[in-house]
Amino acid sequence: MSRSCLCTCEPLVWLRVGKVAVRAGLMAGTHPRHQALRTVLHSLDLRANCYQRFVVPLLSISADFYVRVFVRVFTGQAKVKASASKQALVFQCVGCGAFHLQRLGKASAASGGRLKFSAACGPPVAPECEHCGQRHQLGGPMWAEPLHDLEFVGRVLEAVSANPGRFHTAERIRGVLSVITEELPDVPLYYTLDQLSSTIHCNTPSLLQLRSALLHAGFRVSLSHACKNAVKTDAPSSALWDIMRCWVRPGLTRWDRGGRGWSVPVP
Repeated sequence: MSRSCLCTCEPLVWLRVGKVAVRAGLMAGTHPRHQALRTVLHSLDLRANCYQRFVVPLLSISADFYVRVFVRVFTGQAKVKASASKQALVFQCVGCGAFHLQRLGKASAASGGRLKFSAACGPPVAPECEHCGQRHQLGGPMWAEPLHDLEFVGRVLEAVSANPGRFHTAERIRGVLSVITEELPDVPLYYTLDQLSSTIHCNTPSLLQLRSALLHAGFRVSLSHACKNAVKTDAPSSALWDIMRCWVRPGLTRWDRGGRGWSVPVP
């Protein structure tokens, strides 16, 4: 499926897949590739739920201009009830790009080892962004669970490595699958280096520098197969902007006082 038809705010996309993409403001197109993958999975799971079925993603890939997903479909009325808690809306600031996910449902443990399903409470953000004071844009719904089954990806990687002559693009397949095995499965979206630097109008730090700063701060961080300069991390947006503020120092800044990034406090 072409990615472009899944990453636009046009009403036609809502008619096709029932989803609104986050593409307005300064951070337009921050993570369109993951949005596209999660939109397709959300649509598949929603259609399966109509027949008391649910999907389990095996492998979800965004390459070039298209997306491709491999899923298994299971039947189970009890587990279908958990589908709402697997979907989420995303609140993204149009100024600095900080994003927060709002699950559509809530699954909690009950007596007897059962799960209790209820409506989620929200929103997770205030009307104005805590970092820059801009408003939030609402997008989704989208799939909020992991995109891949790492055990399945590992078996595919072993099969390709054992017989590299079977595919003309074996090296590329191995490279993409290797990055996927290192991705953080529980972090739905990502930031990009160029967009972070563009927000505060500063020179872009290297990917190694930003990853090292996040690791030294005690957070997990990984790359993403969908974007070469993407950073997936479990660090809150406040910690990420603290790191970017430390990066901005005399000799590195090209500051635009009238820009939106000006409202992100920088020492």
